[in-house]
Amino acid sequence: MVVSDLASARAHLTDLRRLGVKIAIDDFGTGFTSLSYLQRLPIDIVKFDRAFTADIANDPQARRLLDGLLRLADGLEVTSLAEGVETSEQLDVLRDLRCTLAQGYLLGEPLVPEDVLDHTETAGVRPSR
Repeated sequence: MVVSDLASARAHLTDLRRLGVKIAIDDFGTGFTSLSYLQRLPIDIVKFDRAFTADIANDPQARRLLDGLLRLADGLEVTSLAEGVETSEQLDVLRDLRCTLAQGYLLGEPLVPEDVLDHTETAGVRPSR
């Protein structure tokens, strides 16, 4: 939808933000995502694809690339989220790079919708129903 009609997508996303919905670009850096979306769309969160986190603990070039992406997000005042965090070493690097959020099997397995409320209540979050 975004690729085919950017102006319409911007208007719809802006309306959603006014309602309090956070807007995220998923799997950034792969497929049809573009750097221009960060500038032209009202984005709150950029989720960096697992391809950028897979080798950050062992490959200095991968770490430098992700560092640059995180700095870009920070400079644009967009929250960064690294996908595919599966090892404590990856998480340590992400902390060193000051990545805002992380997601992956190290931190928790995916939940079916029916289990989300139970999980958040267990974690001390009180969702509105």
